[in-house]
Amino acid sequence: MILYKNGLDFPYEGFIQHAIEAHFDMGGFIMEHLPHTDYAGVHTETGERWRIEAKGLTSAVGLDFRTGLGQLIQRMDEPEARYGIAIPNIPAYLKQVNQIKPWVREKFGLFILIVSEDGEVQYVYPNQPIYMEEC
Repeated sequence: MILYKNGLDFPYEGFIQHAIEAHFDMGGFIMEHLPHTDYAGVHTETGERWRIEAKGLTSAVGLDFRTGLGQLIQRMDEPEARYGIAIPNIPAYLKQVNQIKPWVREKFGLFILIVSEDGEVQYVYPNQPIYMEEC
């Protein structure tokens, strides 16, 4: 079991990680174990693959968000997989996401997975706009 510095409460990384795992598990995905990847999963019927970096509230949201993007981009080794960064639905993270130009997200095929306080996961597709207010 992984111990998280800030625990398993919203909006911290432990909560985001567990919400993503539960979401994909309920969607028919089996978790794969890849080094240095917060979530890797494959759908049992379709073969669809996801690779996700999970981030939560810290004292350095901007730095942690950019670190997460770098980690994700460095590990983009399967062109057919879907790649995303999972974040809590809080203004500090929505602000970070809005700083990525839409064409960049589309070029990289970068999904944003916004996790709410109740654990619900909202997908923002690479070509969708993101707004500052909470989703």
